[in-house]
Parts: sequence; C-alpha cells; structure tokens
Amino acid sequence: MAKSWDSEGRVLYCSSFSKSLCPGLRVGWLVAGPYLEQSEYLKYVGNLATPTLAQLTVAEMLAKGGYERHLRQARNQYRQAVDRMTAAIGAYFPPGTRVTQPEGGFVIWVELPQTVDATALSRRALQQGISIAPGPMFSATQKYRSFIRLNCAVDWDERVNQALVKLGQMVGGQ
Repeated sequence: MAKSWDSEGRVLYCSSFSKSLCPGLRVGWLVAGPYLEQSEYLKYVGNLATPTLAQLTVAEMLAKGGYERHLRQARNQYRQAVDRMTAAIGAYFPPGTRVTQPEGGFVIWVELPQTVDATALSRRALQQGISIAPGPMFSATQKYRSFIRLNCAVDWDERVNQALVKLGQMVGGQ
C-alpha cells in the first residue's frame, strides 16, 4: 500500500465497506492528513446527501464487534465455496487442470491444458449460458491464454454443478 511509504503525509488513503460488508453499501472512509479540510469541502459540494442511516449502522456494528463476527463468518463461507468449486473442477475437468488455493477471498484461477484458448472457451461457454473470465482479460500483454478466473461466491445448486460439468466437457473436447 502506497500510504505505508508516505513519510510526508501526501498520500490519501480511502476505502469502503462495499466489498467486505455489503456490495450496495455506500459507506467508506478517507485518511486525508493535511488535506482534510479540502476533502471535506469537496465531499460537501460533490454530494447532495450522505447515507446517514447506513453510516450509523456501520458505526454501531464496528463498536459492538459485529463487523469482526461478520468477517469470520464470511471467511468460513468463502473457504467452503472455494473448496466446493475446486472439488467439482477436480471431478469434471480433464487431467492436468490446476486450481489455485487462495488464502482468502472467493475467486480462483484455473490453469487449463496449454492447448485450451481461454478466450475462445469463454465465447463458447457464454453461448451455453455460462459466464467465465478468460485470463487474457487480466493482462495488458495477453498472458494467461490458458487460464480462467471463476467466482466461487455463488449460490450452489444443480444449475451451477451442471455448468461446471459442461465447462469441463468443453475443456476436455478441445
């Protein structure tokens, strides 16, 4: 993080609770240092309203330890989701397929056999109603040609399971 190297107080640090608490939550914070006054002014003139109820709710949650409890539960749920999807990939994808084991979060990288073009696979999968992220879209130099990125934070049901079966068949049929 750039702020950790800032010895002059010139780097502003901002973040939010959107990813860790609730995607639609519009509550965040700013460590502005010497720019606090200007930041407050810009916030004032740039926004018609502040989500007061949401701010108070988050403040209460922080004060009473609810946020930490929420994070512990989320970590456990994400780990289970990653494990479930990783097991399905192991069962349905061809030999030689490798999956990352993230230390946190709910996204995995799947390394497919070198003969698989992830971008072409993504197009074919989309025609079947399956959305995947091909590796090259995460590289300015088109690296990761045989990688896909999958979001494991989905409500697991037979539809998701069957999508992975189909995807594994597509990969194996390359």
